[in-house]
Amino acid sequence: MSAKEKYEAERRRRLFIPSWSQQFTWLKLSDGGEMFCNVCRQFPAKADRAGAFLKGTQNFRKHAIDAHDKSRNHLVCMVAKRVADNPAAGPLNVWARRATAERQQQVTKLINAALIS
Repeated sequence: MSAKEKYEAERRRRLFIPSWSQQFTWLKLSDGGEMFCNVCRQFPAKADRAGAFLKGTQNFRKHAIDAHDKSRNHLVCMVAKRVADNPAAGPLNVWARRATAERQQQVTKLINAALIS
């Protein structure tokens, strides 16, 4: 065991850094001292069921938080939350608005072409 590994294992005590909650608004600290992802807990069917941030973890390392923030399951949960908070922002509604706008442009072009000729 290297000196660094020994230090990490025996002496270094990692703590939750409160500023992490400001940077990652989904990050919460339970009364039991475990950090967890509030958004993944809201959408457990979409979350990584074996993930530490769904269950709660005391792995107080920034790289673990960064990795969760970029994980596919977490991103899916974030989209689900955005849609739940604002249904009009859902992918189908966005597509429908875009398709309607494109259709209106097509009809306008046809009407203008008919009027000009």
